[in-house]
Amino acid sequence: MFNYKWALGTLLALAACSPFEENKPDTGLPPTPDQVSFSYAPTSRSTNVIEFENTSEVGFTAVWDFGNGSTAQGDKVEAEFPFKGDYKVTLTIMNNGGKASNSQIITLEQDDLSLVESDEYKFLTGGVEALNGKNWVVDKTRPGHMANSESADKVEWWSAGPLEKEGTGLYTDVYNFNIFGSVYTHTTNGKVFVNGAYGDDFTNTEPQEDDYSAAYEDYQATWGLVEKEDGYYIVLSNGADKAWLGYYAGPTEYKILNLEENELYVSFFDAKMNGYWFHRLIPEGYEPDPLPETPEYDYSNFSQDFENPDFEWGPFPMDMPNFEIISNPAPDEVNSSGTVGKYVTDEGVQWQKLPILFDNKVDLSVKNKVKMKVYFPLDNSYDNFEVGGERNPLNTTAAVWFQNRESGEPWTSEVKLTQTVEQGDQWVELEFDFSQWVGPTEFDQLWIILGNEGHFKASTFYLDDIEIL
Repeated sequence: MFNYKWALGTLLALAACSPFEENKPDTGLPPTPDQVSFSYAPTSRSTNVIEFENTSEVGFTAVWDFGNGSTAQGDKVEAEFPFKGDYKVTLTIMNNGGKASNSQIITLEQDDLSLVESDEYKFLTGGVEALNGKNWVVDKTRPGHMANSESADKVEWWSAGPLEKEGTGLYTDVYNFNIFGSVYTHTTNGKVFVNGAYGDDFTNTEPQEDDYSAAYEDYQATWGLVEKEDGYYIVLSNGADKAWLGYYAGPTEYKILNLEENELYVSFFDAKMNGYWFHRLIPEGYEPDPLPETPEYDYSNFSQDFENPDFEWGPFPMDMPNFEIISNPAPDEVNSSGTVGKYVTDEGVQWQKLPILFDNKVDLSVKNKVKMKVYFPLDNSYDNFEVGGERNPLNTTAAVWFQNRESGEPWTSEVKLTQTVEQGDQWVELEFDFSQWVGPTEFDQLWIILGNEGHFKASTFYLDDIEIL
């Protein structure tokens, strides 16, 4: 596995000094292109590693575009060009009055493949031995192959189930990265999957719930790996035309969250949603090991007392609280059992909740009450404001609700009950009575949330003896 803590990519540009030069005069007038100049020369490391120096006499910020997908900022910078060819390098100078640019064509006479021997290039493209590059496809059978979130690094909102986007075009697209010439080929097989907010960017569209499929021909573009402050990105470029990976939502930059021989996991920003999408991809033809099966239980005979030390809650496609079985932290008359469940939410992560999946449909005319014991520590940082606003409060409530996980919008038909826990630092037994919804249902899943839904705070709770009666 490649962890991106130290590696230098082929298209990495490194600033050698501060981008701000105080000794250059700023007259307040915008610079002109004829005032923008720079020199360049190969370094001792390789003739394909070029050092560029801003020689302009105006401006105080120098921004570079090296024509290979990478950029940099600073008066003296380096850029790597693994492959021979002509590259248009552009320097833009900025001051208080405005900005101006000037370009030069630099020519590399030969390849230097030593610059692309790092693991990230081998994993992404197959390396120099893969003359035809490496094909990737969306990992359609794995939960979470597509997801969205407020964060670029962790899924917090929605996560797709296996084959959930069948028929949209997402699963028939093939994405090829070739190390030679940095060529990116998107084989669409005639159809692509488009975010509903971007439907006007395409013609000949077909509705797919809130999104679209669109007719689109295969195309080629260029790709590069670029280092930013928060990690490495795949950057696609196709001139004035579109170039993208997976679900179309506008961007051409894809943050690499994980890259291995058989997995590419990326996130990308959607400006119209003001959030991030995620894709997990695998090499075309690769068959991943099956995931451990998510446990399912008999609704009519469900209880969980956490006395089995081998019990594991999951795996599940979406984030759930960190959960483990521990010794009872405070045995008392309400709960004297030796082991209980510990429920911990992470700082900055919303919508963490515990699911219980059933292998049969819920019939509330047979059993319609959920009982459990909970322990709410007083040292959690509870909020004192009401639900609403930018985030929900961390409070002393416990909620349970039934959903149909086969539904595309399970929240539209769910039934939910919430109770306030009145005593802290002690065990409390709660009972949720769903008898008002008596009858057969389509529900096959129960959710449990402690401390309220949708808060962002770190918190710790304990629960035990969950029963359906």
